Amino acid sequence: MSISKPKTSPYKTRSVLLVDDQEFVLKIVTTMLEKIGFGEIVSSRDGTEGLEKFSESKPDLIICDINMKPMDGLEFVTKLRGGDYKGADNVPIIFLTGEVSQSLMTRAADVGCDMFLLKPISPHNLTEKINQIFGSDTYKP
Repeated sequence: MSISKPKTSPYKTRSVLLVDDQEFVLKIVTTMLEKIGFGEIVSSRDGTEGLEKFSESKPDLIICDINMKPMDGLEFVTKLRGGDYKGADNVPIIFLTGEVSQSLMTRAADVGCDMFLLKPISPHNLTEKINQIFGSDTYKP
């Protein structure tokens, strides 16, 4: 009987900033990102804290909820992309949302969102979006 070696994640040297105001979403998505194999996962509970954490961690990817208070995802990305946050223009952003409309997609694209991921989130869909962003179409944890 042979034992297969665990797959090495192409994301083990990458970091993610996860911004969501719901604790259970932070826990679920963090668990998924750990299974995908990210080396560092930093979380924050709103856009204001997300901006602070971005400055501290310089992530390779941002996954952000849209509907948060006091600062929502659209305002967070607007401030991040338009502010003095070095490297922010090059960091891909995935918006998490429970609903998508054409007007929301247009507004999100205007502020600098790269992709959408509909809630409820599945590990497969999250992995697929991340693979699309980083060009690792065949990686499956």
